[in-house]
Amino acid sequence: MKKNDQTNPKINQQLLKDIRHSMESKSTEELLYIWETNNRAYYSNEAFEVIQQLLIERGQSLSEQPPKRLSLAELKEKSSSKIGGDEELEHYVLEAGGISREKLNLFALIGVFIFGWLITVVFDYLGKKKIGWIYFVCVIASISLGRFAPIFRFGAIAYLIGWIHANSILSAYETSATRRIAELDRKDKSDVNGLIEKGILLSKVLRRKEDANKLFRDALQIQGGDSFLLAVAARVIDDPDLAVTFLNRAQNAELSLRKQQLQS
Repeated sequence: MKKNDQTNPKINQQLLKDIRHSMESKSTEELLYIWETNNRAYYSNEAFEVIQQLLIERGQSLSEQPPKRLSLAELKEKSSSKIGGDEELEHYVLEAGGISREKLNLFALIGVFIFGWLITVVFDYLGKKKIGWIYFVCVIASISLGRFAPIFRFGAIAYLIGWIHANSILSAYETSATRRIAELDRKDKSDVNGLIEKGILLSKVLRRKEDANKLFRDALQIQGGDSFLLAVAARVIDDPDLAVTFLNRAQNAELSLRKQQLQS
């Protein structure tokens, strides 16, 4: 659920009303679980405000101490899934903003005319912020010493190398994602986790949003799904309704896992 505009009370009240309408159908056990895990990867602060009100109305006594938060990193620890089957690619999916080839080259081109600082933005989108700053420092240092022609030329060359390097990093991500998708295609095509992982790679890495959303909808026709993959999918989906559906399924997967642990 997206954060609302806190400066507009009417929007805030309508959002709380909408959230309450969706939460009222949940059982007290489900609401308690959501409250206790405090999973901000799934629900907004407004959602927790509504949950607290509903639980009090249902006669539940809640601790004043904030409940434990469950992060995406904790979900990852509980999961056996590795997105892309590769540490580098998974880091890009989870930590980087993501960028298309067109946007990368547009930013790099504009950066030529504004002292190169956009190269840091490009590498930040790629999840390689430190590398971006190294190139930027080289460019700025050469501009500062611009009266020495060889040094100035070094800055221009450094920027060009950085531009090429950024494209090569994106190409490596795209190649790894394409290879992983091909591997998953050779496996059981009815595997819900395989469908979700392919959708994540298509959406975040290859920027094929429509194809990704089709796979996500296909995945919803199959029961189950890894809660970690479901949560990551909700992050990359550009359709709000579809994203909320994945968040709800991820929460239900965690609830089922908790029940199994209590029974064992």
